[in-house]
Amino acid sequence: MSRKQFLILLVALVVLAVAGAGVFFKDRSAWKRDDARLGEKLLPALKAAEVSEIVLRGERSEVHVVKSAAGWIVRERADFPADANAVSGLLLKLIDLKVVQTEPSGDAQRARLLLLEPKPPDAAAKAPDRTAKVLVPADGRGEGAKAEAGRADSAGTVLELKDGAGKVLGRLLLGKTLMKQSDQSGDSDIPSGRYVLVGDGAGSIVVVADPLKDADPGPAAWLDKDVIRADSVKSVKAVGPDGRQRWSLSRAKEGDLMTFVSSPDKVDPQKGQDTVSAFYGISLLDVVADPARAGTGLDKPLTVTAQSFDGVSYVLKIGAKAGDDRYYLAVSSAGQHAKTREPVKGESAEDKAKRDKEFEESLPKRAERRARDKTMEKWAYIVPRTAIAAVMRERTELFPDKKPEAKKP
Repeated sequence: MSRKQFLILLVALVVLAVAGAGVFFKDRSAWKRDDARLGEKLLPALKAAEVSEIVLRGERSEVHVVKSAAGWIVRERADFPADANAVSGLLLKLIDLKVVQTEPSGDAQRARLLLLEPKPPDAAAKAPDRTAKVLVPADGRGEGAKAEAGRADSAGTVLELKDGAGKVLGRLLLGKTLMKQSDQSGDSDIPSGRYVLVGDGAGSIVVVADPLKDADPGPAAWLDKDVIRADSVKSVKAVGPDGRQRWSLSRAKEGDLMTFVSSPDKVDPQKGQDTVSAFYGISLLDVVADPARAGTGLDKPLTVTAQSFDGVSYVLKIGAKAGDDRYYLAVSSAGQHAKTREPVKGESAEDKAKRDKEFEESLPKRAERRARDKTMEKWAYIVPRTAIAAVMRERTELFPDKKPEAKKP
């Protein structure tokens, strides 16, 4: 090597060293800036009172939870009431979220941490089936389908918070959930945090110490699950789709066992109580926005009617199966709660005054409940079979179970 060549090589090495040092110190500076975020709030300017809409969007579903004059509603379920506790719980959690770790951002890193931007659900629905076998011809066609499937598998969940005018108050892209070993011996790993991109995703990836499992883009996850809740059921009867009465049960006062009306046949005590309990609280799985849609079976339902001691009637219309162990259901109610309390025979003046006061104090809540029960008539529901199984029985199935015959010695 000549002296001239040596000098050229030396100069080139010096240039490369200077450039490398520049990149190093630039990256180091960036990491210092990122490290400065540790302990800071993820959305420092967020105020729960300013939020009027929560948008969650994944590859397969999307939900808009919107604040209305009547409260929070789920737009994708024909404005059915949302679970207000779930809404407030998520907002308070987002306000308190802090950065606990930062990660460098890059395309490969984002894909690995499930932080790619999801496509709108309607576009994702047109994407290739990720469960189908992809046949790749010799010319290489089919790679696009595989790439699209891989991209969808790496997509995160967008969470947007908006004010009443539609202005975005905060935006997050939620990625992979972090897991940690449970403190309990033998238990599997438990969720402990989540990778997140803030805003437009131009910054570094951050980690928060909450898995944000409640940030579900499925509309059903945000519904108020309470369908109907009766008080003090006096009688229950069931009429089949053919108009034939299956059975009718009643009792004289609360606490009594249910018996068949106008029949000496015996009712199993627990099965009789189960018919009453069915009206004390039914939780939905999902809402059917259009109750008249074909296939629900609600045009020829099993109709179960309960009458309460204070003058309100409740009707369950049970339709066709909506899948494994679930059914379509419609509800209605009529009447108003009694405005005065019937005195209990033999109660003292002190007890009467106490019970009258408690009854008076319960009236506003009862009226609110009646108003909500009436609004529930606008939709149809999908409910688990376990919620209505007790009132779907045939008459003979309400009889006491036969005891097994004793074995002969």
